[in-house]
Amino acid sequence: MDYKRFLSGPKNAGLFGSAPPEKPFSKAEQASQHDEGIRPATSSSVNTLPKARLSASREGPQPGPQSPRLGNVGTFILPPPTNIQSLGPDPTYSLSRATTHTTRARTESGSNAKSSGDKRDAVNADILQRVKGTFQGADRDGSGRLATHEFVKAFLGILQTEDGGDAEALSKLFMRIDANSDGSIDWDEFSSYMLLESQGSASIRELESSITFEAPVTPFVPEGGAHRDVITAISHVQLSNGADRYVTCGKDGVVKVWNCKDMKLLKSLAVGKSWVTCARLLPLTRKLAVSSFSRAMKIYDLHTYELCGQIAEIDYAPMAMDVWVPHRNKDVEMVVFGDGGGFVRLYELRINPLEDKNSNDRFIDTPKWAYQHHSDWVTSVKYVEDTNCVIAGSLDKFVSITDAEERVPLKVLEGHIKGVTTVDWSSMYKFVCSGGQDRRIYLWNPFSQKPLAQLTGHTGSLQQVIVNDRDNQIISLGSDKTIKVWDIRNHKCLQTVQDRELYPLDDTLHAMEFDMKRKQLLTGNLKPKMWQQIITTSASAGHRDPITRVLYNPMFSEAVSGDHGGTVSVWHVPSGKLRFRFYNAHEDQRITAMNFDTARRRLLTGSESGEVKVWNFSSGACLSRLKPRNREEVTAVLAIRGSLMRHFLVAGWDRRITFYEDNAERSVGPGRSISGHRADILDMVIMENSPTVVTASDDGEVWAWNIDSGAPKRKMIPPGHADRSPDERPIEAVRFLHGKMRNILVSVGADRFMRFWEVHEGVCVLEVFTGHKLGETVLALAIDPKNEVVVTGDSGGFIKVWDMSGFRSSSHAGMPPSCSEAAAATALASAGGGVPMVREVAVWRGHHKVITN
Repeated sequence: MDYKRFLSGPKNAGLFGSAPPEKPFSKAEQASQHDEGIRPATSSSVNTLPKARLSASREGPQPGPQSPRLGNVGTFILPPPTNIQSLGPDPTYSLSRATTHTTRARTESGSNAKSSGDKRDAVNADILQRVKGTFQGADRDGSGRLATHEFVKAFLGILQTEDGGDAEALSKLFMRIDANSDGSIDWDEFSSYMLLESQGSASIRELESSITFEAPVTPFVPEGGAHRDVITAISHVQLSNGADRYVTCGKDGVVKVWNCKDMKLLKSLAVGKSWVTCARLLPLTRKLAVSSFSRAMKIYDLHTYELCGQIAEIDYAPMAMDVWVPHRNKDVEMVVFGDGGGFVRLYELRINPLEDKNSNDRFIDTPKWAYQHHSDWVTSVKYVEDTNCVIAGSLDKFVSITDAEERVPLKVLEGHIKGVTTVDWSSMYKFVCSGGQDRRIYLWNPFSQKPLAQLTGHTGSLQQVIVNDRDNQIISLGSDKTIKVWDIRNHKCLQTVQDRELYPLDDTLHAMEFDMKRKQLLTGNLKPKMWQQIITTSASAGHRDPITRVLYNPMFSEAVSGDHGGTVSVWHVPSGKLRFRFYNAHEDQRITAMNFDTARRRLLTGSESGEVKVWNFSSGACLSRLKPRNREEVTAVLAIRGSLMRHFLVAGWDRRITFYEDNAERSVGPGRSISGHRADILDMVIMENSPTVVTASDDGEVWAWNIDSGAPKRKMIPPGHADRSPDERPIEAVRFLHGKMRNILVSVGADRFMRFWEVHEGVCVLEVFTGHKLGETVLALAIDPKNEVVVTGDSGGFIKVWDMSGFRSSSHAGMPPSCSEAAAATALASAGGGVPMVREVAVWRGHHKVITN
């Protein structure tokens, strides 16, 4: 937006019409214009500004001598190289640049990645050297290793991960690097993780769904419904009753309220004769605050549309506004203005209890402070809850950051060569985003005050930038009606669209708003226009081969899946996005078994050749290889950890359990083994807080073992086992219940029965026919942590959900019901006189082929 003509007096009016502000500025403020109407700053305003603009005005308290504080931003980003455009793809050092490593499986980028010489996708030596300096500086004892608290303290505000940049996110990053769970990491572990993870992460972006905007749609607006002059601001507001509205502000002095669902005009509010600059919803009272060139802010009730309060006689016209509720006082609302005098002003609003609810003066406004941080008009302000500070952009080319409570100017960001017109904040990546009349977008580190990246490509002045953290995007609007969508992580322009409609009054767009709920962008000249967001899913993001197993890791909220082609994929469950992938885990062999270690930081994969590998699944680094005793297929792997031993257990078609030491060796040979099964072992599971391991085999037998002694404890054979044909005998999956009922084992298999076993006694206490289709085998089994729900899946792709709360309630002090009690309950339920201990509650076909896990 060309704010120079927006705020000038009558002589300079033009872009926003002929009506001047009600309080004209001084002649000194009305400078000549050139080059798109931008006033070039004088030498005095530029050269002396870094000191002069930080002094408090006479209206606010003077800054104290203490050092400015920004609060817990959680994101310093490494000092940028000389050429900030070659810093790399992420606004912070987010561990996402590409390289190669000889000890990892091939990542997704192996054949499709860009050249390693691409500076935008590589961790260069300069970055690694600076990270290493920080790492070594945190090593106070000289051991060469950092513990969790040392790592978090050293890199808080320096590293940014996909989980964020705060202490919790860095603790998760530490756990990912410290895969062996020894509580410390050295530089080799850290640097290897950065290099390996970055290669896979960079390539994964090529597989992500494409998120763009389709052609705009202009809703029908009846005659007289559109603004009579150009729209200057658009807001999306949520009412107290749950309904939401779009609010448009115009140079015609009118605010219009639109129904979001059908875009019908609900109300036109005549604010005055002056141009309306901004509208914000007060978060506590749910009233609409509207600022205008009348040097006032008016407050409207969005249900009755009546005036209910105002802040009058502001010294300069408020150009921009933001609102919030402070953490320390939930009974008030804060309003910050950026005005035409270069001031950033903070007001406190509270309800006046003495006023009638129908009064038009229901609010008490209290000025908190006012600072003239800028020598030119403040065009944009943004309150940042993460740091409790206010970001302001000005036509003096600077961006200021002011602490909302300490009332001292904190940071000044310098880099734009012309006026700044818009600012925004990324709460996920912790950076400031600004756009200006120099047609450039800057991403800033608020700690270092250095630009992290510069996005170029616009051919007109920037009107507005919006950070869309959810989709990892920045949306920018230019004065030539061009909209660009940028990827935050690699700074690439994903899409460029242009509003090609010719507007007779003023052929430009000044504002936009992104509706996260409806996934659409709004712009407008005289009436709103919608740009619907469209998501194109990449067909290559999923597995190309049958999936062997999928595991859920609650520590990282991730699912890890492996397939017959040797591909391992890591998925972020809340978003469904692919986070990481590596290939050829076992060369040309199928992955046949998978499990996590006890700390859930490493992944174990077994293959059809008998080989087992241990991985850091977050980076694709192979940590260890367990050499096979023979070349029989592995069907189950377990990690056990006691006070005196750490072992991996491997079972499969060799019909035995083989022990491997869990140590730091790159290659580990087999240790002792225990045997007894006469058929192939199909599954293996360990009881919680117990040395008891259970194996299930192809001949229908279930064995319980004491892994300390290696002796079998129980051999459990299903009822009627001898009468079944061999193809109905296999037990495909076994799982233990949790907590006090951890001694209860559930098994499913080819005969389509679900059985509950008391392992210590070796007896079947309950047998339930699942009703899966004849000819199908029940292959998959899952139990929720509360022992309330069981889920089964079969070879035909059908899924069934079972309520086992009756079985749980029939248990006594953690002991299951006896066989006679279970039989009696089952008989009673069959006769219609009671509730079954386990009952089916849902069934559907989830897949067209076999459900393996």
